[in-house]
Amino acid sequence: MDFIKEFIERNFKPWWSSKDKNSKILSVSVAIAGLVALIVSLVFLIRPSYETLYLGLETEEAAQVVEKLAEYKISYRLDNGGTTVQVPRKDIYDVRLKLASEGLPRSGSLGYEILDESKLGMTEFLQKINYRRALEGEISKSISGINGVKSARVHIVIPEPRLFKEDKKEATASVILTLSRAGGISQSQVEGIIYLIASSVEGLHPENVTVLDSVGRLLSNKKQGSELGQLTSYQLELKKHVEEYLEDKALSILDPIMGPGKSVVKVSAQLNFEQVEQTIENFDPDNPSVRSQEKITESSSEENNAVNGKGTIVSNSTENVVTNYEINRTVQHIVNEVGNVDRLWVSIVVDGQMKEVEGEGGISKEYIPRTQEELDRLSGLVKGAIGFDSERNDVFEIENVEFLHQEYEYSDGFFSNFNFNKVLEILFKVFLVIVGFIILMKLKKVFKSQMEKRRAEAKKRAADEEAERKRQALLPKFKNEPKLVDHMRNIAKDDPAEVAKVIKTMLSQD
Repeated sequence: MDFIKEFIERNFKPWWSSKDKNSKILSVSVAIAGLVALIVSLVFLIRPSYETLYLGLETEEAAQVVEKLAEYKISYRLDNGGTTVQVPRKDIYDVRLKLASEGLPRSGSLGYEILDESKLGMTEFLQKINYRRALEGEISKSISGINGVKSARVHIVIPEPRLFKEDKKEATASVILTLSRAGGISQSQVEGIIYLIASSVEGLHPENVTVLDSVGRLLSNKKQGSELGQLTSYQLELKKHVEEYLEDKALSILDPIMGPGKSVVKVSAQLNFEQVEQTIENFDPDNPSVRSQEKITESSSEENNAVNGKGTIVSNSTENVVTNYEINRTVQHIVNEVGNVDRLWVSIVVDGQMKEVEGEGGISKEYIPRTQEELDRLSGLVKGAIGFDSERNDVFEIENVEFLHQEYEYSDGFFSNFNFNKVLEILFKVFLVIVGFIILMKLKKVFKSQMEKRRAEAKKRAADEEAERKRQALLPKFKNEPKLVDHMRNIAKDDPAEVAKVIKTMLSQD
């Protein structure tokens, strides 16, 4: 405590007394702000950071988990109407292990671990139910890992196998998403979730998956089992991408030549979305080919009686040939691609040039349109860039139109001769003045502190000199006075009995 008092007396009080009123107010404000910031920082550092322990719990299950946490003397917080339990980050893994040893939670996002609980006498129906619950839990975990999804709840319906095809029903699924941000998720993420579920369940088609958010809005683009709505959306999106791609290619040619903002390109594309499969058979009767040939040969011999007892043997042979011919046939199976460009309509508007012309009234700007030669040259470049095809009956038009050049004129004042570069120069000078003023204020503050320090040192030197002067003035007076030994010697001479009494008293006290 003495050190603190001494520090305040020597350092703080002289420094505080040298400050004026405004400096004192500023110093107190800075000290209070620093103290508040320190307290807030300590609060945030001391306060534990909570993380989600379990989410999507049933009410009874959440109550059991909270009861166990109170038994473990671990702080917790509830969110989402009591279905989400949060604990400090440092305790989350320890708590999960302890609750798992207690068999909690039994609901929520359970996966294939539910199949680990094998029970004797379990019927086939219960086994199917557990498998479906495990599958739903695993899919929910996978969906919850997607960016923007806080939690998910999946319901799957797997119909029983049927003997007849007409009685067979398709599998269906529905999912409810709790989103972690207000903006929701993109349509591509929704489609990814749909195909994730369809790929995880046997016999489930993407059109049989329904996706909702926590407020009941339909996120999946499903039109009563028909692909017409999905196909139309895909067509519009593809058409938009093709048109933007061609416009960017045309502008990449025009902007370096004419400058940014000097041309406008609009492309309208007609795409072919017909899904056509053709099977063509061509027959060529002029060039038949042998398919099969059958040859039958018959032979016989006869003996004829002749005169003088001599006979001759006559042999007969017959050959039949049957030939089957096949007409040449060519079979072609053609599948047309979807999304090919059938026709393009291209419209381009280009601006002319502004040149300064010196006249009687001074320098003025004059608009000069583009020549036909320049337009033809630009047309050839753009047609080559976008893939223009005259055989496809593509339409291409380019026109030179004067763009709106807004020039503000004022009768008098600063804006009568408005110059953007001059304004930038003025703003730069103002910026330099402000920077110089700030530097001067800083230097003034430093100079002021140095001057105050020098004045304090001068005051201290003056005080030291005054103390030395007074000490020197008193020093001769003390030198003229008799010393203490001489004084005692004089007293002993004058009254030795009294001195002896004093010495005796001092000895007796010792």
